[in-house]
Amino acid sequence: MSEFIINLTLDLHCADSDDADHELNELCDYITDRLTIVPAQTVLQSLAEALIELHEQVLEEAGKTVH
Repeated sequence: MSEFIINLTLDLHCADSDDADHELNELCDYITDRLTIVPAQTVLQSLAEALIELHEQVLEEAGKTVH
């Protein structure tokens, strides 16, 4: 097993909406369930990696030109 450090800084343009609130509640429920199965550090690492991957996908999508 190798160890590494993830430095994560986010600047997000957010909107207060019912959809965002609903998604937050869904994610919190899921994460709470996961915390009963695996250590918090494992959940935090997975969240960080998922955010990084999602951000990269969003950037790729934004860079595509539609003709």
